[in-house]
Amino acid sequence: MSQYNESFRRTFIAEADFSSYGQYTIVKLKGASASYPNQIVAAAVPTDAIVGVLQDNPKSGVAGVVQFAGTTKVRAHTTITAGQKLTAYKETSGTYSGFATANPTTTTGDIVIGIALEDAVAGDIFEMLITYFKY
Repeated sequence: MSQYNESFRRTFIAEADFSSYGQYTIVKLKGASASYPNQIVAAAVPTDAIVGVLQDNPKSGVAGVVQFAGTTKVRAHTTITAGQKLTAYKETSGTYSGFATANPTTTTGDIVIGIALEDAVAGDIFEMLITYFKY
């Protein structure tokens, strides 16, 4: 099925339950299932197939809105300085994935999801310009 999209947002079915923490989570495509094509889950490592940033809090099996271009808010894993390149990070306890973290390295295969537009500390919600590229 093909589609046409004039905005920078698209809906995807959430595989995981994002209702308690999902808004502004960096997400990746999980792949097709028998019921739904291209479900989303939280991105956990810089090499994940990141698709964008979740804009709402869908429960599992419900459509969620993903921002894939322009600017968006994201959650900070650690201290971030405006202008830094960002990627996905899994929170240390393993409870939450999809937080933004600075990616100063050029490790082959790492995906940069965006550039910080403002400073942030761990736990902050801050603005990011979405700019995809892979090392």
